[in-house]
Amino acid sequence: MAGSGYARSGSEGGPDQQRVRVASTAETWRNRTAWMLRTNRLIGPEQRYGRAALFAEAFQGGCWSGEVSPSTISRWETGVVPAPRLAVRRYEEILELEPGLLTAVTDTVRRSASRPASSRVKTRAGSDAADVDDRDLDELLEKTSGGDVVTGVEWDRLTSTATDLPDLVVMPRGRRSVIVERLVIETSVADGTAWMKRFEALNRLLTHRRWQQTAVDVCASIARDPSCGTPVEVIAALDGSSHPDAQRHVLAQLVRPSGACAFYGALLASARIVRERRFTPVQLTALATVAGGLVDAADQHEARALAAEILRQLSDQTRDTAVSRLTSRAAPGDAVQSVLASGRLASAHVSRVVCDRLVHRTFGMLDRDLPHSDDRLLTVLVDDILHHPVFDVRLYTSMLIAATPYRRALAAALAAEFSDPRIWHNIQLSLTILNALRILGGPAERLVVERIAVAAGVPVEVTNAATHALGHIGGRSPQRYWAESLSHCLALAGASPGTDRHVAVTNLTYAVGMAGERTLLQQMRTDDRTPWSARATAAWFLDVPQHVRASARL
Repeated sequence: MAGSGYARSGSEGGPDQQRVRVASTAETWRNRTAWMLRTNRLIGPEQRYGRAALFAEAFQGGCWSGEVSPSTISRWETGVVPAPRLAVRRYEEILELEPGLLTAVTDTVRRSASRPASSRVKTRAGSDAADVDDRDLDELLEKTSGGDVVTGVEWDRLTSTATDLPDLVVMPRGRRSVIVERLVIETSVADGTAWMKRFEALNRLLTHRRWQQTAVDVCASIARDPSCGTPVEVIAALDGSSHPDAQRHVLAQLVRPSGACAFYGALLASARIVRERRFTPVQLTALATVAGGLVDAADQHEARALAAEILRQLSDQTRDTAVSRLTSRAAPGDAVQSVLASGRLASAHVSRVVCDRLVHRTFGMLDRDLPHSDDRLLTVLVDDILHHPVFDVRLYTSMLIAATPYRRALAAALAAEFSDPRIWHNIQLSLTILNALRILGGPAERLVVERIAVAAGVPVEVTNAATHALGHIGGRSPQRYWAESLSHCLALAGASPGTDRHVAVTNLTYAVGMAGERTLLQQMRTDDRTPWSARATAAWFLDVPQHVRASARL
């Protein structure tokens, strides 16, 4: 989903400054991807490239055939003009970064900042391969509808070609469903750059004239399956389509959800759909009723804050009535109150203190000094990953930072913050830190999250988020840890029947599934002690074909 269209007054300064409308959402994200390029050049391992002239001299070659001047580098890195996709790839080559890392992040944030009708970025001329001819297209269609391993680059080539060919028809229609279903499942079990490539491929099909109906129907069908292991992102993906059926399916999951995760995914999709005014008046009334009712869900911090943000964006009497109810029922200092007042999860004072502390720690952990005295935009980005009420904004901002040299230092700073048990009882902050560590964290941070997932006295929502984060954070847990954490979560669920303690077991099953621990999944599927939802999740992961799982890693 698209990022906030707000920036700080003046230059993009600290979170204590008044937020004023200064740029469109697209401009905000363009400036941030420009910052990503600039940061990689300035504080990457090659210190000589801190001089733009030397970097420009090295630019010609590889995937880039033209000449580049220092002024061109400056325009790209300040967001005056967007860097072409091939130029972003050349940054990866020169700076010896993971192939596809910067281009995947750039594609993701550019798409998220665009309305679905205009989000089909022309990528064929600058894609990861040369133009696809008919023979290559036939081969890609055969691979994606068969049992072969398919890479993220190949999904990129296929869907980029489809974008450039709006009348592309694949017959029979059932074959299109097979291809889209495979793409959705691969996306569900992928992570990192592999996930970004597939999620962008799915979004291209969701906006394609000939493919969008199939893509919408497949996402809705998978999300309706209560055994689906990843319903949040599947139903949330529908915010990328302007097709009326997409909005209809999202609303259906809010009114009659197939599960708690599908409900949250629909709420997440609604944030973008509301902002872009794609719901009908009747649908908005139904949405406001659902969102307003979340005020009574005292143990659903993420959903309540997101509902408050959705209501804040409405502008009619329905909004006023629902906001009045939320305001009157929310406790002083509640994140709901803060979201309704300012669109943030915490007050300006609180966010300033937390962000300044984290950024100071991050600077102290960098491998070398900054070429300038500070980096104000980093403070803005840290504020977003901790205090923006929309999960997708926090997700994409974390991905942006993860594609820079700040990643390890900020992850260590977040883990140090989270190591203090006092933080665990600030549930909202704990949840956003865990969400950020899912993307930024490595093996060292995984140890911190492992410890919290089995610690005594941790609030249930924090335990649930920690177990889920283990499905994405870097590193790998040993089998003995999985067994220990499963016993811990089962004991909690058994001691508190009828509560949401079973969510931790289901989330842990998800993490085990993402780790590919098939033996443990088989045990979970048949263990009578595990909740039905956990057994269904285990069965779903076990049913994922091996060639699909192998593809999702590439």
